[in-house]
Amino acid sequence: MRDIKQRNMAEILEMTRESYARKENGHSQFTLNEVKVIKDLFGMSVEEIFFD
Repeated sequence: MRDIKQRNMAEILEMTRESYARKENGHSQFTLNEVKVIKDLFGMSVEEIFFD
């Protein structure tokens, strides 16, 4: 997996680092569009992201 910092992921997803951290820690949910961006960035399927 790529070594991407929270602030970089936040920039890619056009949100603050704090918002990204809340989503990463399960306090908020990623939108479908954000999941699509993440899966494309890492070359993964949605199933791999959520079920592996």
